[in-house]
Amino acid sequence: MGVGLEASGAVPQHARRLRQPAYGEYAEQPEVEAQHERPDQESPADRFARRAQWPALFVLSLLEVAWLGSLAYVIHRFVLGPIFG
Repeated sequence: MGVGLEASGAVPQHARRLRQPAYGEYAEQPEVEAQHERPDQESPADRFARRAQWPALFVLSLLEVAWLGSLAYVIHRFVLGPIFG
């Protein structure tokens, strides 16, 4: 179906529109999904990032807990202590 046929009106209106996914329907992209299914083309940096993702998040969460604990101690010791002390 060429551009000339579409412009001339020989093609019905509903055939000109691309099919859009319905509300809540997953838009399939097979060429993109096929790229992610090939581990032989995965670079060493991608492999490292994939393996280091969860340990890095765990370390970041531990640092966050330690920082918040230190902040709570400082507030309790130097702010609330003199007020309620």
